[in-house]
Amino acid sequence: MANRIGKSESELRAYATDNSQTIVIREYENGNSYDYERKATEHEQKIIYGIIFGALLAINSGSDLRSVKDSSEYTVDILLKGVNGYDTIYNRIGNYKFE
Repeated sequence: MANRIGKSESELRAYATDNSQTIVIREYENGNSYDYERKATEHEQKIIYGIIFGALLAINSGSDLRSVKDSSEYTVDILLKGVNGYDTIYNRIGNYKFE
């Protein structure tokens, strides 16, 4: 894979750190779902940080954006019970400005 973006590792780490501070939780009541954002625990922060940072490194190295976002969302859904992986991971990776 060619380095297609070239962002520095420190920039990617800073973004992952900033975006691992909160988590979006999905709960269900009477058959309806609702989401709320809260501060992530230290354990949750480590997982969210690792997934976002790893995803950004992969994209920065030329991996396909959509595939990386999809697999990252699936990973957080497996690791953190009740998380809304789309809002906690997928969108945060997609919102990073590589250009």
